[in-house]
Amino acid sequence: MKNTYYKEYRKTINLSSKEKELIVLCKKMLKECGNIYSFQVNSSFPGCNFYPRDVSSKEIIKHSKKDKDLLSPYTVVKRDKDGNLFSVLYSEEYKESLSKISQLAKKAYSLSSDKELATYLKKLSKACLDNSWEDLENYWLSIDGANKIDLQLAPIEPYMDGLLSIKHAFQGTLRISGDRKKFNPDDYISVISYINTQSNYLRNKTVRRNDQVSVRIDDCLALAGDQAALPARGSNYPNDIEKVKKYGTKILIYTDNIRLREEKLTLPILTALISPEFLGSISKDRIFDNLVRSVMMHEIAEALIKYPNSVKRLKDMYIPVKELHASLMGAKVASFHVLKGVLDHKDYKLLLLFRFVGRTFSDYFSRVLFGKAINHYVRGYTVAFNYFLKNGAVGISERRVWVNYPKLFSAVDSLSIIFDRLMAEGSFEDAKKLFKKYEDYSFYKPFEHKISKLILGK
Repeated sequence: MKNTYYKEYRKTINLSSKEKELIVLCKKMLKECGNIYSFQVNSSFPGCNFYPRDVSSKEIIKHSKKDKDLLSPYTVVKRDKDGNLFSVLYSEEYKESLSKISQLAKKAYSLSSDKELATYLKKLSKACLDNSWEDLENYWLSIDGANKIDLQLAPIEPYMDGLLSIKHAFQGTLRISGDRKKFNPDDYISVISYINTQSNYLRNKTVRRNDQVSVRIDDCLALAGDQAALPARGSNYPNDIEKVKKYGTKILIYTDNIRLREEKLTLPILTALISPEFLGSISKDRIFDNLVRSVMMHEIAEALIKYPNSVKRLKDMYIPVKELHASLMGAKVASFHVLKGVLDHKDYKLLLLFRFVGRTFSDYFSRVLFGKAINHYVRGYTVAFNYFLKNGAVGISERRVWVNYPKLFSAVDSLSIIFDRLMAEGSFEDAKKLFKKYEDYSFYKPFEHKISKLILGK
């Protein structure tokens, strides 16, 4: 039976015989990880399969006074025959698959020439048996990430838990270091640090952030769990602000996922939307490099520009505001690189086009493929596109989108100031008011037939 939650990229890589053997074992681990995820996922219930179907968040919180593990990220909640709630450790609930992963990890760490990867594999083997996932995550966050081969396999992030946002879903990636030098992430980090020192909000407020940032730009070998269901372009860890203070931030850029999603969705949609001459005059390598830069700048901006109490202030508007804010600030960083001569004007035009036209339309129309997981992005990009329409930076004519790049540059700058204020001191009501003004989906309608046909072949 096909494992829906495991994906493998087949490629030729120059590896030693031990490295090849190690990768085979890691792929087997990720296949088991995908199996576990299949038991967790359930789109028909907000709590997925982490909780009984008939349970409420209030009931869980009430009973957690007797069983604190009900609120652990690494347990499943069940009812006994008398209707009482009890918790089951992941190491017990998914024992069959986790025992296999533990044995595979034990074999794999003896093959690794990298000390940090070997230690991670030892800790992974242990966590599968004793539920020490927190220790595993903290170790992964603490290492510098300079190893050639990198594995992340664990219950990570509570996004699937729509009931309490506590339970972590299994996911994993196996990656090999790519061409980091070409994209020079450290230069982008230094520019954002400079922007931070010039910001009134960041200068005058106690900002909860850590400048210790490591960036990996990796080629993907295999994905599992949520990562396979919706291959991420990039990720930054951790989300816990206290862990950011302690460990800094790790950013992962997945080049193969970018190529997969953009070549199948964004680029065909852009070609259908804008004058084909512009993209047709640019080499595929240059297009791909700027797609990677676009993701990298978003992730670095999201990781480095943080404000106190933004989650509490913005409530359920936080994620759409945060994601668009990161895109706008990432574009602002790119403009500095044009001034420095690192990027030329054509690169900058590509970055703006990919981020604010391509992603706007590809995310909206690919909801049929990815569902609610991308709704936060769709909301933000829809607001941005309407703002650009109002300011004459983009327009729609004869089922085509045109772009006035000088005006788009200016509009990105002015909108970034608005969203920076929202993140720094805005309220839930401020965000709702802004979204009410600009969250109009009508501009997509003229393109529905054309783009749906591209995506679904209908």
